[in-house]
Amino acid sequence: MSFYAQRAEGQFEMVGEPFGKVRIGAATLKANTELNEALDAAFQEMIDNGTYQAILADWGVESNDITLGE
Repeated sequence: MSFYAQRAEGQFEMVGEPFGKVRIGAATLKANTELNEALDAAFQEMIDNGTYQAILADWGVESNDITLGE
């Protein structure tokens, strides 16, 4: 929601603190180990080089960081 509030030119207002997290991921066939490993490597690279954090910050959803514990 914070992304929409930031870009809505005053039409939305955030009230209170965000709660809960939305966990998302990519679904693949379990047997497709090549794709699974490629996705894991790509996501790890995004974490390591700061791209993942930059995306979260751009969208205003840092609290949904799935690399942090619950």
